[in-house]
Amino acid sequence: MDMYRTWSKDKGSSTMVMVDIKEWLENFILNMVLRMLFGSSFSSEIQNADQFKNAIKRFLELLGAFVPSDIVPSLKWLDLGGFEKKMTETAKEIDVIVDEWLQVHKKKIKSTQKVDGSKDQVFIATLFSRVQEELKLDLCSFSVDAIVKSTCLAIFAAASHTTTVTLTWALALIVNNPPSIIHGFELQNPSNELIDMTESPGFTTPKATPLELLVAPRLLPQMYGEST
Repeated sequence: MDMYRTWSKDKGSSTMVMVDIKEWLENFILNMVLRMLFGSSFSSEIQNADQFKNAIKRFLELLGAFVPSDIVPSLKWLDLGGFEKKMTETAKEIDVIVDEWLQVHKKKIKSTQKVDGSKDQVFIATLFSRVQEELKLDLCSFSVDAIVKSTCLAIFAAASHTTTVTLTWALALIVNNPPSIIHGFELQNPSNELIDMTESPGFTTPKATPLELLVAPRLLPQMYGEST
């Protein structure tokens, strides 16, 4: 378990270590979603994953941004705040990265079918094969690549950020109300005060301040999948 390894590495002489919960959850969920969509984790094989993560953050920030032209369409040509330019640049950056990953799996699909007829079981490859079949029946009006990339992007954006925000709020409530939850780690607020629950503006109303907690395992190392 990543949190246990972090604690084991950084504990020093203290039994508690400081962990940025939001950052840890972001990386954890990012790895999980990347494995599902593209078959590799953020920390190992996926190329451009860090760049993609930053681009997704910008995408979500822009998704919840207040754009004057949304209220007054005639102001669109002014691009007040530069939102349209930022959206265009971010969209291109994300498209290039996702397209690279898609091309890798398209090659895998061809190579595995030639060798033994097996199929690439990763989501992006399965979706690509399925959409190709649908296009044969003229059920879609867009290109296969466009449908696959947009679907994967929608899943990634929804899963990576909203889940992180939800779990961060949930952990904040757990620490403020410790008797209500049984968990595998001791969680403690460094200031010994109630956690600030102030929201910041945005599409998913994230916490205004980072959630940093002192953590220490409550169970034996074997319970976290670690050998003694």
